[in-house]
Amino acid sequence: MEITGEHQCGNHDPDGDWYYGTDIVVNPEYRRRGIGKRLYELRKEIVRRYNKKGIIAGGHIVGYADHKHDMSAAEYVDKVAKREIYDSTLTFQLDNGFEVRGVLADYLEEEAIDNWAALIVWENPDHRA
Repeated sequence: MEITGEHQCGNHDPDGDWYYGTDIVVNPEYRRRGIGKRLYELRKEIVRRYNKKGIIAGGHIVGYADHKHDMSAAEYVDKVAKREIYDSTLTFQLDNGFEVRGVLADYLEEEAIDNWAALIVWENPDHRA
């Protein structure tokens, strides 16, 4: 809430240097058809068009629920980033050019993952200072 404001966009600043990535969800019946990838490509096109530095977001680590009793969220995210563990959301984000920069405590209200998220960033390679 502190980062995004109300409804994930309350703190929107159209003149900000970075684009904040809010939720993208594809209906399970339509997954594996390239829709999510295209949505990510469109986000990057907007960032390039408006010469933003990149995209920053909290990545949902849905698979952490199965590992939280064995490791910390930071360890889990690190293993996903190293491709030692598959996470349906975070792995997809990494496959779309995002990099993990850390973890975010109490980022969202989801008991199954103890409210953790991954801090992910995509830097615009075409950004002009």
